Amino acid sequence: MPKLSKPLADLAVRNAKPYPDGRARKLAGGGGLYLYVPASGSKLWRWDYRIGGKQKTVSLGSYPDLSLAKARELRDAQKARLTDGTDPAAATQARGQGQGRPRGCQGRYGGRAGQRVVHPPQVHAGAGDCARDGPDDFPLDSACARGPAGGGRDGAAACH
Repeated sequence: MPKLSKPLADLAVRNAKPYPDGRARKLAGGGGLYLYVPASGSKLWRWDYRIGGKQKTVSLGSYPDLSLAKARELRDAQKARLTDGTDPAAATQARGQGQGRPRGCQGRYGGRAGQRVVHPPQVHAGAGDCARDGPDDFPLDSACARGPAGGGRDGAAACH
């Protein structure tokens, strides 16, 4: 006979912390749903399931952005997808394609930190305000890649 345990309560989720020795903690929420608390202390909802004889995991969101009740609803929706024969992880990955590039970036590469992107010329006040107005490559962490939020007149002072 399976062991019966108390359902996960919101208070337990709110007070969840990693183990004192730095190991990650998993709080079971039932039906494969669990709260993953790594050493950093963030709280992430995950759902484990099996398809084709392999175990897979889907990340549902982070707490408190995603409450316990909403995480359970998402788990049930993913379970329904699984019973229809669709792999929930594959559907989630397909939905995430095309994301990850910074807003305003016209980069031809992935847009991750450390990669180089095409310089977006529209962040400058006008032609000639910057020595680098062309489509040169710049690292993402440069002021030019961040755009006008860096300060100055229409972002011109933020460049270089």
